[in-house]
Amino acid sequence: MTKFFISALSLLLAGSVAYAQVPCGTTKAVQDALTIRPQGIIDMQNLETETENFVPTNARAIKVIPVVVHIIHNYGPENVSKAQVLNAISILNRDFQKLNADTAQVIQTFKGRVAAPDFEFRLAKIDPAGNCTDGITRTVSDLTFSADDNVKDLISWPTNKYFNIWVVDRISFGAGGYAYLPGSSPCNGCDGVVVLNTQFGNIGTSNGGNFSERTLTHEAGHWFNLNHTWGSNNDCGSSCNGTDNVNDTPKTNGSCLTCDLAQNDCGVLANVQNYMDYSTCTVMFTSGQATRMQAAATSSVGGRNNLSSNANLIATGTNDGFVVSPCAPIADFLYDPSRTCAGSSVTFTDVSYGADVDQTWEWNWDLPGATPPTSSDQNPTVTYPNPGTYNVTLTATNSGGSNAVTKSQIIKVYPSPGIQTMPLIEGFETAQFPVNPSNNLLNWEISPTTGTTWTRTTTAAATGSASISVNCALLDSSEKREFLSPVMDMTTTTQSPLELTFKVAYRYNGNTNDVLKVYISTNCGETWQVRYSKTGAQLATVANGTGNFVPPAGSGWRTETVNINGLANKDAAMIRFELTADGQGQRLYVDDINIGGQGVGISEQTTTNLGLNVYPNPITNQTLININSAKGGMATLHLFDVTGRSIAARTITMQANNATTLDFSSIAPALPAGVYNLRLQMDGAVVNRRVVVSQ
Repeated sequence: MTKFFISALSLLLAGSVAYAQVPCGTTKAVQDALTIRPQGIIDMQNLETETENFVPTNARAIKVIPVVVHIIHNYGPENVSKAQVLNAISILNRDFQKLNADTAQVIQTFKGRVAAPDFEFRLAKIDPAGNCTDGITRTVSDLTFSADDNVKDLISWPTNKYFNIWVVDRISFGAGGYAYLPGSSPCNGCDGVVVLNTQFGNIGTSNGGNFSERTLTHEAGHWFNLNHTWGSNNDCGSSCNGTDNVNDTPKTNGSCLTCDLAQNDCGVLANVQNYMDYSTCTVMFTSGQATRMQAAATSSVGGRNNLSSNANLIATGTNDGFVVSPCAPIADFLYDPSRTCAGSSVTFTDVSYGADVDQTWEWNWDLPGATPPTSSDQNPTVTYPNPGTYNVTLTATNSGGSNAVTKSQIIKVYPSPGIQTMPLIEGFETAQFPVNPSNNLLNWEISPTTGTTWTRTTTAAATGSASISVNCALLDSSEKREFLSPVMDMTTTTQSPLELTFKVAYRYNGNTNDVLKVYISTNCGETWQVRYSKTGAQLATVANGTGNFVPPAGSGWRTETVNINGLANKDAAMIRFELTADGQGQRLYVDDINIGGQGVGISEQTTTNLGLNVYPNPITNQTLININSAKGGMATLHLFDVTGRSIAARTITMQANNATTLDFSSIAPALPAGVYNLRLQMDGAVVNRRVVVSQ
C-alpha cells in the first residue's frame, strides 16, 4: 500500500510537467481528476489493497464487457464507419484473449510470461433506455477538434453498465488517447477511453501499423488498472525509478516510439513488446498484468465488477444467446452544396445509421422550395428555382421502425444575377448590420450567428464610428469564424484590375498565429478561392503586446488591397472573410470594405482638381453640399445607399476655381435613416463623402 500511495501522490505532484504531443494522456487525466476529487486517492488505495490480496483462479471464464462507442464528429473523416468500429473492437478482443498471431514474435526471455487477460468486448444491443442499439452513437459537435472530458457532457452511458469509448478528431492536450484508472474518474459519466480516430483500429482513417492499432488496447489496459511499464507517469525515458506494481514486468525506462528488443537501459532486459510501453512493436500482456486486470474487474472500485454480471449482460443485450432484432434507423444526411444560385441543383446523401441498410429500407424526403419537393430516392438531386433559405426533412424506415430528422435553414439559394451592384461599400455604420432592412437579399451573413463570432462594434473604427470584430482570445485553436457579402453583379464595374480594399487592425502577442483569409466565389458560394491570407506577425498592424486590444483610429489600422480580378464580369460573385483562431489570440477588427468605389471613410481620398464637402453631417434640413473644381467643366454628383444602389444623380456645370453650393435636400429631399455615399466625378477624378441620416 505504501508503494501505491507514493505512486498516487506522484500523480498530484506532476503538475509542472509540460504535456506536449504524447502517445498517452492517462497520467495527466488522472492527475487532474485527483485534484478535482481527492477521494479518488483513497479509492485507488483501497483497490491496490484488494489487488495485493487477490487470488486468481486456475480456470477462469472469459468476462464479457458491454461496450458503447461514441463517435464525436462534424461530418468529416472523424465520422468513422461502422466497419472501422467493428475492426477496432475485433483487435481489442484479439489482444485481450491472446489470439493475436504476432505473439509468436515475442522474444525468448518473455515467451513464458505472455498471458490472456480473458476479456471479451461486445457492442451493446440494448441502450440505457431499453431500446435497440448497435452499440454505436454519433454526435455532431466541433468539440471533436479539441476533445477531453467535454465530449462526455455531450453523451455518456452509465459507466458501471457500459465500457464507454469516445472516438474524436483531436484531444485538447495533444494525446493519442487517455483513460481513467479505476476509482480516479472525476465524475459519474467520465469513466472510459477517449481515443483519436487515426489510432482506432487499423482500417479506415487509422494511421495503421502496430502503434495505432494497439492504442485502444493500451488505453483499455489503463482502464483495467495498468500503469505504464516504467511507472505512473506519461514520461517515457524519464528514469528507472518508477514501478507499475507488477512483479513480472522488468524495470525499464520505457521504449519511446522505437523497438529495440535488446534494450536494457535499467540494467535488465526490458519488456519492449508490452502493450503498456510506448514501443512500436507491442504484442503482449504478462501474467502479472492479466491478474491485476482481473482484480480490477472483480472490484466495486470504479464499478468494473458490475459490467460482467449476468444481470448487466442481459440488460445490455450482450449475454450469450441474445436474439438480435432489427433496430430502427437513426436518420441523418449530408448535402452539397449548402449555398447555390437559383436554378442550380443540390445533392442529398443519406448517412442514416443505427442499423445496416437492407431491402426493407425506405427513404422519404420533404424538400420545400425544391423541384421536385419530395423524393423516395436514397440520395436525391433536386433544383431550387427561387432565392431563399430552406429546411429539409428525411424520414428513414426499415423493418425495425422509422425515424425522422429535420435540418432547418440549411440550403441557401441566392438570386443570380445578384441584386448587389457596384460599388460595394460597407463601413458597418448601420446598427442593423448584417441585416439590410429594405431587402433581405442584400443581407450580409455571419457564421456562426451565436457565441463568440464576428459582431459589429462601436468600440473601434478606422473611419466613422463602427467596424466588425471577433475576439480570438475566446476561441479554441482551429475554430473558424466568417462573414460573407451578398451576391454581387460585377458585370457593370469598369475598374481594372478589379480590387477589394479593406482596413484591418490586429495586435500580435508574440506566440499565437490567428489567420485572416479572404475568399472569392463566382457561383453564389458553391466553391471558393483564397485571394488573401495573413497570419500572426504578418497580420499585425501595431507593435506586439498583450491585453485587450482597441486600435486607435488611423495609426492602428492598415489598408489592404486584394486583387479579385477573377470576379470581373461575373454576375454571381461573393466575398468571404474567414478568421481561423490559434487559441488565446487577440481581438481582430475589419472596416471600410470597398469594391469598385473610391474610398468609404469620412476622411476620404481627394484630388487636386475636385473638392467636396457636406455640412452639417449627419444630415439636417440645413445641410449644404459645397463643391469646387480647379479647371471647371461638367461634373456628376451621385448619391448611393449602403448597398451601392443609386438613389439620385445630378449633372452640374462647374466654373474653374469657383465654389458651387447646393442644398442637400435638392439632391434627395427625403431619405430613410442610414448611411449613404455621395460621389463627385469629373474627367476621371472622383471624390467620395460618407453622409449619415440619423432620423
